[in-house]
Amino acid sequence: MNQKKSPDVLPVQAQKEIRERLRQAGVLLQAGRLAQADYLCHEVVQKHPQEPQAWFCRGVIAHKRKNPADAVHFLAHALQLSPGNAQFLQALAAVHSSMKNHGAAAEAYARLVEAHPENVDGHFNWGIALTALHLPQDALLSFARALALDPAHWRAALNCGLLRQALNDHVAAVHDFELVL
Repeated sequence: MNQKKSPDVLPVQAQKEIRERLRQAGVLLQAGRLAQADYLCHEVVQKHPQEPQAWFCRGVIAHKRKNPADAVHFLAHALQLSPGNAQFLQALAAVHSSMKNHGAAAEAYARLVEAHPENVDGHFNWGIALTALHLPQDALLSFARALALDPAHWRAALNCGLLRQALNDHVAAVHDFELVL
């Protein structure tokens, strides 16, 4: 019986080549050799445009090169290929945060915690973005979720305390500050 391979599945040799190129790009990225790392990722994307990790790598490189528009483009493309990927969503939200685009950052963090409700940092960072958007009640909920997942998350407790202090809920703020200590 002659079985055809699925067109979405790359041959083993191509998969190995992609993994090796991306590994090399990661080493170059760690060494700060951004142009060489981007070149390798670009080669992968040219040959295998459906490879989300290569798009992600290009997004990280663009962010490090202080090119947020390209970073957003590359990371959005990676997410089209791999929706809900926690690493991709976290990176996209970080790029938006660095641009002070708190609404887009909050949206990315919301997608992250929807897909990965156990992601403590996602809840915490969502709270930070919501605080920047002047949504203290929503931010408190995000910080509370982070604390529920990790009771030792002192930064979430500190941010809860600061928000509660600003909302004149001093008793609750003192409790949060005690958790920090």
